[in-house]
Amino acid sequence: MENTDDHSVKQKVVIRITESNGELRGEIEKLLRDPSEDRNPKCVKCEGIRKDRPIFSMTIITGMKHDGDGYNGG
Repeated sequence: MENTDDHSVKQKVVIRITESNGELRGEIEKLLRDPSEDRNPKCVKCEGIRKDRPIFSMTIITGMKHDGDGYNGG
């Protein structure tokens, strides 16, 4: 899954979504950065344990479970 910037409509990251025991998990697999941008940015806007941690390989989806026609939780 690719994620795009809302303003520039430019791809920003590739997210790998996996399923294990009925739960979805999403991890940032690749950062799509301009050469002038930091190659290993940290999540300065995150809260809790993710605050100031590297964005690359960060788990951003956990605990989502199938519920009817979609997924909930997480």
